[in-house]
Amino acid sequence: MGFPQRLKELRKSKKLSQESLGKEVGIDRTSISHYENSEENDERIPRLDTLKKLADFFDVTYDYLLGRTDAAEPSSLLKESKGRYQAGRVEQPSAADPVERFLLTLPDRLLQVPEQDRESLIQKLEETISDHIVKENETRP
Repeated sequence: MGFPQRLKELRKSKKLSQESLGKEVGIDRTSISHYENSEENDERIPRLDTLKKLADFFDVTYDYLLGRTDAAEPSSLLKESKGRYQAGRVEQPSAADPVERFLLTLPDRLLQVPEQDRESLIQKLEETISDHIVKENETRP
């Protein structure tokens, strides 16, 4: 199930019209309609701030809303109080740990990259990490 179907299912489960949902989260009814009626090969995914509003309103994770998982709620280890969720509902780490901060904010940041560029960016990141691992293994005795 993709984002359009998931959004429609969640909206109907709360017995809301597209207009009512739009008013609740501050989105135009036509945008809700576009999201729900987009085709699988041309899914219209909202901007990150809109995804956050929808996920918070329905109290689900981004992954569930986007149809990437069927688990609506985050694991109990990650669940925080409403309004403090970020990507995957993980609280932002402190600035004192830049690696952890990068890893936990990466999903949000990737969603901000245009879809046509996202795959190449992920591939470059994977190649860079692989190259680094190979170099590290070559320098070990």
